[in-house]
Amino acid sequence: MPAFVPDIPYHIQAVFVFTFSYIYCRAFTIDPDYLEDTPTQYNLWHEVVKKGVWQSILSTCLFMTSFAYLNPYLETFQNPWLQRFCRCVLACWLMYHCFLICLLNQRPDVGRAALGFLDSRLGQKVEKGMHTYDNDCDLTLGRLWEDMDHYFLAHWCDYFGMALILRDPLFCHFWSIFYEIIELSAQHRLPHFAECWWDHIITDFLLSNTPAIIAGTWLIDRLGIRRYDWFGRFGKERIEDWEVFKCHRRWGNICIILMFFSAHFLCTFFLMNALLVPPTHPWVAMRMLLWAFAGGLIFREIYMDIETWNTIARKTKPIEGRYRWLAIGTILTESLIAYKYRNGTGHITDTPTPLYISIPWIGGSLALLYGFLHLRFKPGHTTKFPGIEDEKNRPLSPRRQRSLSPRKRGDSPKK
Repeated sequence: MPAFVPDIPYHIQAVFVFTFSYIYCRAFTIDPDYLEDTPTQYNLWHEVVKKGVWQSILSTCLFMTSFAYLNPYLETFQNPWLQRFCRCVLACWLMYHCFLICLLNQRPDVGRAALGFLDSRLGQKVEKGMHTYDNDCDLTLGRLWEDMDHYFLAHWCDYFGMALILRDPLFCHFWSIFYEIIELSAQHRLPHFAECWWDHIITDFLLSNTPAIIAGTWLIDRLGIRRYDWFGRFGKERIEDWEVFKCHRRWGNICIILMFFSAHFLCTFFLMNALLVPPTHPWVAMRMLLWAFAGGLIFREIYMDIETWNTIARKTKPIEGRYRWLAIGTILTESLIAYKYRNGTGHITDTPTPLYISIPWIGGSLALLYGFLHLRFKPGHTTKFPGIEDEKNRPLSPRRQRSLSPRKRGDSPKK
């Protein structure tokens, strides 16, 4: 039997964590006055821009060096053309992340000016497309038709792609409701989220999200693509028998998806606001398309993780989580850009979060954390793969198994 291979060695995880910690810290400490306007005098302007550019180059080189230790493997795809396509997606993804790192190390006005240099439609105040949708809440055919704009088409494409990526209609419908809750929770900070009650229920949920999920699921079945079972409900008669309530790995991965998928959704709008990108600009659609292709790799990797967890196959086929590490780093970089570029846009308010919004979110987060800790440390919890048990029939961790001698493990000593 081959030796146990950890999914990602701890020293490689440490390299990745420390590299990103350095990149993020230097992005804010190299120029503490980043919220101020860039000086107009040439020597001062040159010094500010030069520091940002050199730090961008250094941070990008460090990121690519650390990612070399997390170089994703694509051999699990049998089709060679699919492998080539995934490598192209990964290359575009890495270039996009390096571009984000460069923006993160610039002052907001310098970064926006750079985008305006690349496209004359950027770098200007966005006056159209960031309006609120709750000005007239009379439910009429005229108002319903007015709301079927580019966001209606974006909802259709988003949830159609989500159905192809998640491959679980129950999970997709859950996200459809959860996204509306996020919009309601964030509209005090970004008034663009403000909508009428019927906009959430009729336009978003009934007319766009649900039909798109049904169409995506139909296409999956038509093409013969295997569905995913994120909650472990196939073959179970009762909800309490679902695997998600028994395995901490499945529960934890779903919690991570909830957290970072929510951050990704919010970054879509806060990045547009921070970088002064109009909602109908092609870059918005290009970012959504890139994340859709990358999401296929990410969620496939996550599902392989939870599917092989606590099985003997995990011993010979490790799941190293490399795409998840890159996705988390990209979402964190987008979030920090939205924070650093928060001033001077005119579409974000400083309204404090009301208690009726913050308390339910805090309570829900603590409940999810408690559920993970309970499943992780309860007697008889699942392990990476079925291993050796102690005197009380409790599974031993792989590290504890390696620490035991062959005689203690019950194996016969070698002659």
